[in-house]
Amino acid sequence: MRRSRRSRSGKLPVFKRSRSSGLGAKGAQAAQSKCMTRRAFIVGTAAMAALMLWRPQVAFADEPWWDGSFIFRGYGKWYENQFWSAIGVVKSGNGGAQSGALYTDRWVSAKTPWVEWDISSNQYLRTASKITMQCDFTTELYYHLTGVLEIACGSYNGRNASYNMWHADSGDDTRFSLYHAVDDAPAGGRLEESKVVAIDNEAGSGIHKDGAQIWTDYRRYPQNSYSVWIRRSSRAVKHSFQLRSWFWNYYYFGTDWYFDRASDPPIGYSTKWIDQQSERISIASNATWGNRIVTVESVAAKGKYLESADVASKGARCLVSSTAPATKQHWILLENENVDVAGTYRFVPVVSTDGAFQLDQSGGGPTMTASAAQLWSAAGTKLNRAQSFWIHGSSSTQWVFADCSGMALDSGGSTGKARFHSNGYPDKEWSNAAHKWRMSDARFSTADQRPFSLHGTVKDGYMPVGQSVTVPNPDSTFRPGGSTARSRGIRRTFTWVVLDDEFADEAFPEIVGSAYISKAGWLEEQPGVNLVGTTQGSGALAGVSLRIEGGSLQGTVSARLSSNGAWRDGATAGSAANAVSLSLHGAISQQYRVFYRACSSRSGWGSWTSEGKSASGPARTISGIQVRLEPKGIAQQGEASSITLDKAWSGKFLTCIVRAEAQHRGIPYRGAALSYAVQVGKPVVLVSYVVDDDSSPCYEERIEVGASYSTPAAALEAGRKQGCSDFDGWYVDKSCETLFEDGSCLQGKRLTLYGRNIATVEYALTDDTKQLLEERECFVDESMTQEATAIWLVPASETVRYGTRLRFRRLPSMWYEDRGRTRETTNVPGVFLDAGESSAPAETLKVTGDATLYLAWRPPHYEGIAVS
Repeated sequence: MRRSRRSRSGKLPVFKRSRSSGLGAKGAQAAQSKCMTRRAFIVGTAAMAALMLWRPQVAFADEPWWDGSFIFRGYGKWYENQFWSAIGVVKSGNGGAQSGALYTDRWVSAKTPWVEWDISSNQYLRTASKITMQCDFTTELYYHLTGVLEIACGSYNGRNASYNMWHADSGDDTRFSLYHAVDDAPAGGRLEESKVVAIDNEAGSGIHKDGAQIWTDYRRYPQNSYSVWIRRSSRAVKHSFQLRSWFWNYYYFGTDWYFDRASDPPIGYSTKWIDQQSERISIASNATWGNRIVTVESVAAKGKYLESADVASKGARCLVSSTAPATKQHWILLENENVDVAGTYRFVPVVSTDGAFQLDQSGGGPTMTASAAQLWSAAGTKLNRAQSFWIHGSSSTQWVFADCSGMALDSGGSTGKARFHSNGYPDKEWSNAAHKWRMSDARFSTADQRPFSLHGTVKDGYMPVGQSVTVPNPDSTFRPGGSTARSRGIRRTFTWVVLDDEFADEAFPEIVGSAYISKAGWLEEQPGVNLVGTTQGSGALAGVSLRIEGGSLQGTVSARLSSNGAWRDGATAGSAANAVSLSLHGAISQQYRVFYRACSSRSGWGSWTSEGKSASGPARTISGIQVRLEPKGIAQQGEASSITLDKAWSGKFLTCIVRAEAQHRGIPYRGAALSYAVQVGKPVVLVSYVVDDDSSPCYEERIEVGASYSTPAAALEAGRKQGCSDFDGWYVDKSCETLFEDGSCLQGKRLTLYGRNIATVEYALTDDTKQLLEERECFVDESMTQEATAIWLVPASETVRYGTRLRFRRLPSMWYEDRGRTRETTNVPGVFLDAGESSAPAETLKVTGDATLYLAWRPPHYEGIAVS
């Protein structure tokens, strides 16, 4: 028996009949041999809504198919108009939805009526369909629904009652499509899956016969069940499903029979829309992991870490292995640049030096069984949900979910192979310890986390000028490392520092901080060397609080933010910031400088700047900052692990600071390794001269230890300040009590000598006071027995140290006779800086050089009038 051709296009098929065939009884009776009839009944999106208005006595296939059932027939232009006018409208069937949020192990069904197509006046076919949707599994991002398909079929053959119309051996079949709509979305939903199912009413159980009528009960076709994964969203969503059906092939009498009237549309039929509710996504990424290098430790298998291959390659399985100081257990976390997976991270193994490979879920979609965690070719900024991961949880415990599936990263138990797995909600996903991880920043240091010794020739406790000093084998000295293989993928930088004294720290300090993001609030603390804030988030930086961690020097770091040109304290959240400025304070600022730059969300980074300058990003607002400390006194910086000692450094101390970053994108490791300081050249004593309690020396020189030393004239010249008549120095103590003896033998590392400038202060009378004495005979006592003269009134000159603050009290009054009465003239408290009294009198005055100060007395005033 020849099978008819089947339309495979995505459009609604139109079938034509041959010219030798006819429609209805006349055409059937004219056939002299078996002929084959092919009919297609194409789905109508909202046919049921129209039918229920047309024939309210709708009954489903629970009743006998010939008794009271609603039989739907449709022909011609009228049905075509009804069909196409409603196809874009989605309407939920009543009674289809269940209450509640989670639908695991729950089901809901819908049926069609019996649908008939008349082959002739005494031959026709009927089918009825039923769909049952059940949610049987969930991940954190997906629901799995199984659609169980059931079909009943029947036929009427008035020409030959012993010959039914559905035959399994001839491949008679019906086509089914499952459609899916979200929240009653228009346009009829989207096609989820199509199936062609061969059916028959001639064999098996549940077959009924009444004369020329043969029909079946509903029969399940397990091999044709639907399997649908629904992605959840950030809100609760109603998902609606509809089964649409049509005849595809059937045979009778053996001769082809085609439908040829193009004006007659195909007849479709469908179930009600049935609803399944999905709850909102409960996971959300912790927004603080971007731009960091981390280790991922299993909570279930403490001391074992997620591990990539020694050499990154496509398809390499990721393991869960015991701790090792190796970069294959280090992962670069990058905020996903693709907006379709905003909030997720990409895991790039440090051993992938160019970032060509990254963590990937095998298969790239949700499954009920575990999928391998592997390395795969990086998709970069292209959308790849199998390489996009949500990091959910607090700072102590995290879950890692693949965006493509919602399945959790699993430690794999005794297999030692990482995988992605989901228990489903019935099995309490969150309690599975194999799904829990503890992420920590990977750190760079020496093997024992102590300073290391530089290599070079030591002579009498110092390294001679001109020789080369080197860092010992970096692969074995530092961690991660121990061997070349264990340090694959990192780049080390060497900062050589030359200082007058040994470096103050054995542990390198770093800055950590918390950012306030306008759409997220205050984030957990992040390492400043990597990122404080976000590079891909939707909000802007609106506040930042920083602190210094590690090291021995006390100090703080302050942040100021600019919003539309107005600067403010960054520690208080405010408006979205356009720029940032950082400054160091305290003892730490004497040895370090702070460098920083800002980024704008999804726009990249701005330029590096330092110490109070303004840093902005490429866009109008900034979303994060990167901060690092650099020591003062840098002599050389880069990838060179050796340095030649310069003569200019003789007597100083050399220290090397080693830091590391991933070769991919230059993402920094936290931590640093410091060398012990070495002295360059012969030991010297640093002789410093400090005058007048100044904060910095006015003169310094280095003298070999053991040399006889006398203070040079250059020190005196540097110490003397303009306007001072004398100088007193040099003393070995700050209080200037013990003089340094020239010719003394120098010992130790430092000698500080102190000196002080001396100023002469003289006193005189103001012009008005002189005039008073010339015009009146004044006395120093009220009894007017002791005449007041300038010599009597003016104090003697005095010498004081530079910087001394003088205080002036009111001096005694003078008296004189006026018209037979005794008058008192009083001293003006304080001193004037000129004889004309052009400025207000000063009651206190800091001496910064030789000076003449003026005293004044005033005659009495009555009602504002001076008594002359």
